[in-house]
Amino acid sequence: MTVPYVTVLTGSRSVSGMIAGR
Repeated sequence: MTVPYVTVLTGSRSVSGMIAGR
């Protein structure tokens, strides 16, 4: 979790992305 744009790309999967570490 270095770039906040990752959360935008994942969209609703923002939570899942954080858990995954991406």
